[in-house]
Amino acid sequence: MGALVKLQRECEALNARFEDARGQLGVREGDNADLQAEVAMRASYVQELEAKLHDAEETRRRLHNTVQELKGNIRVFCRVRPPNDEGASCLDLKPDGESVGIATVSAGEKSARESAHLFSFDKVFAPGTAQANVFGEVSSLVQSALDGYKVCIFAYGQTGSGKTFTMQGTSDAQNCGIVPRSLKQIFKATADAKAKGWTYSLNASFIEVYNENVRDLLAPPGAPAANHTIVHDEAFGTVVTETTRIAVTCEAQVDELAHMAARQRSVGKTDMNSVSSRSHAIFMLYLTGTNPSVGHTLNGALHLVDLAGSERLARSGATGATLKETLAINKSLSALGDVFASITNKASHVPFRNSKLTYLMAPCLSGDGKTLMVVNVAPEADNGLESLSSLRFASQVNACEIGKPKRTLKAGVVSEAPAENSGERSARPSISSVQSAAISRPSTAGARGAPVSIGAAATAAGAGRKPASAAAAAAAARRPAMSR
Repeated sequence: MGALVKLQRECEALNARFEDARGQLGVREGDNADLQAEVAMRASYVQELEAKLHDAEETRRRLHNTVQELKGNIRVFCRVRPPNDEGASCLDLKPDGESVGIATVSAGEKSARESAHLFSFDKVFAPGTAQANVFGEVSSLVQSALDGYKVCIFAYGQTGSGKTFTMQGTSDAQNCGIVPRSLKQIFKATADAKAKGWTYSLNASFIEVYNENVRDLLAPPGAPAANHTIVHDEAFGTVVTETTRIAVTCEAQVDELAHMAARQRSVGKTDMNSVSSRSHAIFMLYLTGTNPSVGHTLNGALHLVDLAGSERLARSGATGATLKETLAINKSLSALGDVFASITNKASHVPFRNSKLTYLMAPCLSGDGKTLMVVNVAPEADNGLESLSSLRFASQVNACEIGKPKRTLKAGVVSEAPAENSGERSARPSISSVQSAAISRPSTAGARGAPVSIGAAATAAGAGRKPASAAAAAAAARRPAMSR
């Protein structure tokens, strides 16, 4: 009897424990349902934030582009090189940071004649301006390439005026120029863009225009000369066939390419410059960004151009092969001046095809892209006439209106980088490279009727260009063509 009572009590205890466990299970199931509902709510909130982030990024791109259009699709900066001696300067930089005066003395038939001129630009950099400060004014245009625009930044000026220092700089971090700083910004921006769903591929080429011939500066030394063709592509602007194009992923790789190109670039000695660039060097970076979550693809291009310096034959002392180089340089720079003169005068024909240099730059100068000119001038009095000629040319460029730039964005389609063929060139054993193949496209009318193939017709509207200053407009009116 006692054993039966004991078993009954154990059964009741077990039933009590069972009911308690069932109650706890019910509570936990309720908590689990609440947690699942909260997870679903937070997932929905994350999707909403991602959508808002995408909209905010699109708004940022539009506002950034609007700011650039208001500043002018062709912007002009002036940079004054530090003087080589303690002699008198022919330049007078104004406090507004946008104007520079120049006084020159020219020999007349009976006596010397002094003249003064005033020029206004988007920005004037005084001697000694740090490379970082110069790039601070340039960086927004570099961002435009990431946003799907064709961007061209070129340095112009007489030989020895500091163009290569502005574009390339030196190997130390403090004095590196626009090219390495642009790449540093792009690598950082593409890394940051991954958090927003964007993945970028970057491909680089480095060429020069030497005596009106295109040369691949990344080709292996001693490689046979290739037959390069300049092709205007809708997505990337300018594509040069049969050139080494390398996928770049880090700054160190680009530094190696820059050193390789510098070793192969044509340089020479003249009376005006002991290390004078004898060619126009162009660094071309093709950018493709994809965002699978929204089905968008961006194609942008960044062209960084270090022009050879203009020279007067009487001062350069050029003879023989150097004389031939000087004539080719001056001819191509004159062709560039003719292009800007035609754009300024709204001519029905813009002569882009008169030079390899102008044909390379045509997409960015014909309304499809954004362009920045950095005119470099020397302050010494004996360089006054050359500096005056450079400032006059820059003033003419500052008066140009090329229309609203075109952004290359495709929704729902992933577009390819410029076509490449299977033939490889190994510029360095550690770097893979491939040759680009031509992209045949029908020729379309260029800006204001220019018969050039630019992939897409140039937009004719002159929206977004800020009014040129009175001094710049007057200078352009007096000089419809570049001073030679």
